[in-house]
Amino acid sequence: MLRPHPCRQTDSLKKLWFSDPGNDLFVWLNNAGHITAFQFSYNKSDNEHLFSWNEHHGSSHDRIDDGEDVYLRIKMSPIMIPNAAISCAQLAESFRGVSELLEPELVAFIYNKLRAQGNSQTDNPSANKL
Repeated sequence: MLRPHPCRQTDSLKKLWFSDPGNDLFVWLNNAGHITAFQFSYNKSDNEHLFSWNEHHGSSHDRIDDGEDVYLRIKMSPIMIPNAAISCAQLAESFRGVSELLEPELVAFIYNKLRAQGNSQTDNPSANKL
């Protein structure tokens, strides 16, 4: 189950962080309480992926290369590698399964974005309020 963690805040954005052993969720809210972006990282221990959405650029799906596979060398920095292969329905259900402790409005918003792959043509900024 995703659980909240404290985050540093700025004057213009509020950042929320939730995690469990296999997932991380970061959510950014503006001063009016509208969701402006989120990142959902899943499969952290094995083949980590990241679904990102923001109100200005839509969504992306990336695989995280953790930099570990370099023989006899110092670990390299993790990088994101574009990876469009995604089952939206499975990802949305996986998120729903770990989000039981989160606010229902937050869960509904992210669940709907995951189902729709954050299609910018259907994004409605006025529906981003938490």
